[in-house]
Order: sequence, then structure tokens, then C-alpha cells
Amino acid sequence: ARRNAPLAVILSLLSATVIYALIQFVAVGTYPGLAGSTKPLAQAAQVFLGPLAGIVAIGAAISTIGFSTGAAFGGPRYLLALGTSFFPAKLTKFHPRFGTPYIAVSLHAATTLVLALVLDFKKLVDLSNVTVALQYIVTCAAAWKLSRAGSPGDSWRLPLGPTLPLLGIAATLYLSSHASFKEILFSAAILAVGYLAALATRRATR
Repeated sequence: ARRNAPLAVILSLLSATVIYALIQFVAVGTYPGLAGSTKPLAQAAQVFLGPLAGIVAIGAAISTIGFSTGAAFGGPRYLLALGTSFFPAKLTKFHPRFGTPYIAVSLHAATTLVLALVLDFKKLVDLSNVTVALQYIVTCAAAWKLSRAGSPGDSWRLPLGPTLPLLGIAATLYLSSHASFKEILFSAAILAVGYLAALATRRATR
């Protein structure tokens, strides 16, 4: 696992990057009005696939299901981790029979349902983007810190030192800077609410 897990992560990220880059390349090259389209992939597919454009819709549906499934499995783990430091410790409880963090799973499902019912699609996209951007920034910073700290007998170090994490942080900030003022304001408000909630529950439970 020490060798295979990092390799699997790197290869999966590279594979996804190549696939998305190829999709963007074909879509931009075949459909000039892509930026102003409400269904960019579907309309681009109609240009270069014609009657077979439905394949793209099927692929998009499969991709959405896969992403949602991954989020359903991974989301509760964030709450589980937060239960050890910020949120109530009850989030770390496991079901006696199934061995799952059932409270974290239930809270994650309930929160997802409420957000899906209350917010429109654009607000959900904004919230998702800022969450992913922050996750990338924190991950890059953590990789750099862990590489510097290391552990006794651990010779692992990041190649090129802090260069790659700093490039990752800079790229994420650059992409985030293209958001509109309303999107940034909405995202900042959501983050502020989350931080205040974490701070309040931490004081109440510690």
C-alpha cells in the first residue's frame, strides 16, 4: 500500500486530466458558441456525432451517478473527521451491527437533501466549486507540510520541494478568481456559517 496507493492516486488523477482535456479540446474545436451554451457537451456532440449524440448524454449520466456515489461514500468521512476536533463527538459513533458511522451518514444525507430542495442548480454549483477549491488548497498545503515534517525513518520527500504544492495552490486561486462577485460573496457566506457552526459546537462540546 505504501507504494501502490500513491501510484493509484497519481495515475487516476492523470487519467481524469487527460480525458477532461480531450473532451474540452474536441468540444471547443467543434462548437464555437460553447461558452454561451446552456448544454455545451450535448450541443457540441450534435455537431461532431450527429445522431449518435445521445452517447454523450449517457456518458454524462454515468459520470454523474459515479460522482454522486463517491460523494455519498466520502462525504460522511469529512463529518467523521470533524467529530474528532470541531463538531460533536457523536459524529464518530459507529453502528454496532454494520460498523458504519451512521450518525455522520444520516446528517450528510439530510444536509444534502435540504440543500438540493432549497438552492437552485447554480447555487449548488457555486457551493461545490468553492468546496473543491478549498479542498485542493488545503491538500496541497498539507502535502508540503507532511513532506517537510516526515517521520522517523521516513525518507519520502516531495519532488522539487514546495514547487508542486505552490503551483497547485496558485492554479486553484487563479481559477477561483474567475468567479463573479456574487458567487464569491455567496461562497464566503456559506463558509462563514460553517465556521461559526463549528466554533459554536466545539465550545459547547469540549
